[in-house]
Amino acid sequence: MEIYSIREPDLDKLVEIMAKMEELGGPVIKVVGIGSRYLALEGSHRLPAARAFGFRPVPIILPREQLIDVSEYDWFKEEDWPEKILPAGIVAERLFDRQKAVLYRF
Repeated sequence: MEIYSIREPDLDKLVEIMAKMEELGGPVIKVVGIGSRYLALEGSHRLPAARAFGFRPVPIILPREQLIDVSEYDWFKEEDWPEKILPAGIVAERLFDRQKAVLYRF
């Protein structure tokens, strides 16, 4: 399984997430299909933590047409998302930036 995160993790937060994950186990992460891979709508820190521990994330695969509320995610900025309810596929297309995305293989 190959999953893109939308950005590099912050190292301080990654250490914090790794401490929690060591107790809780592998993460569950919402993803949207983009070609033969997935884009994580969340989990920019949980993905590298899972890889470091050898855990395989459990993806919740959202259909591209499923409406989602973008204001529920930590990357949401009101000025960038005038519409808050959008199809997951549209959100994934807007979020995916090849220069910033990080690919994780599990």
